[in-house]
Amino acid sequence: MAGLPNLEDIWTDESPLGLSSLQFLEVSSCKSLAKVINSRSLVKLHKLHTLKVQACVSVQEIFDLDGLGTSANIETLPELDTISISGLPRLRCIWNKNPCGIVRFHKLKQLKVFGCNSLEFLFFPSMVQSLAQLRELNVRDCKKMETIIIEDEGLGLDTSTTLVFPMLTDLRVVRLESLTCFSRRKCKIDFFFWFNH
Repeated sequence: MAGLPNLEDIWTDESPLGLSSLQFLEVSSCKSLAKVINSRSLVKLHKLHTLKVQACVSVQEIFDLDGLGTSANIETLPELDTISISGLPRLRCIWNKNPCGIVRFHKLKQLKVFGCNSLEFLFFPSMVQSLAQLRELNVRDCKKMETIIIEDEGLGLDTSTTLVFPMLTDLRVVRLESLTCFSRRKCKIDFFFWFNH
């Protein structure tokens, strides 16, 4: 989907689009779009392996999890291995609430986030356990990014627990002028690390 200036919602309840076989989704230059994947479509994207969102100036959220209960534990996005997000100046969050217990990213291997100047963090601490396959994390030119992993979100998690990215081999953090730390919690990362701000 590219160059659709009046598109406000990719899928509505009346949409005739079947989603169960969709493997690749690219959304580009859709200036009226505020959210990319809502909770209704999220549970149908069983085969989606690549998501790319770029140059959508009004996008504020990638995954809208409202409507999914925290105890739903539905198998969502089981094949998603690549997320690439760039040129989204109004993006406030990738997921609008903590996806722990709602969405699992067990196969996610690559996450790239470029030029998202309103984004302040990437992960909740409780998400890290579902990122066991993450191999590449590349974050660049996000002016308001203060931390990669936000402080405990009030779920009563043990703050002494070490966060582990067991497969991460490539971490690039470039030109994040507001970054104060990767995480305020202990974090175990054995990888090639390129830090440049």
